[in-house]
Amino acid sequence: MAAVRATRKLRVPAQTDVRRACDFSDDLSLPLKGERRVYALRDAAFAAALAAANRDRAWAPAARARARWRLVATAAAVAGLAVGAWLLGLIRVP
Repeated sequence: MAAVRATRKLRVPAQTDVRRACDFSDDLSLPLKGERRVYALRDAAFAAALAAANRDRAWAPAARARARWRLVATAAAVAGLAVGAWLLGLIRVP
């Protein structure tokens, strides 16, 4: 009985209707990009309600453009830091 009480906090909670209705993949994003997952919805009514509630968060061409700009800006900043370190003599190039 003591073993049951000691491991109670490690138990997996029972699935709710929402957990049974929605399944999702691991994080599929690339480095320097936001979290991205693939969702599978089993209930059409739940899927419609979820899409309506998150219409402003849907992956759209504007989000793609922002992600591309963020990647280019990060790469430019890293390259600028590398050139600056090289000019200051912190990095030696053979």
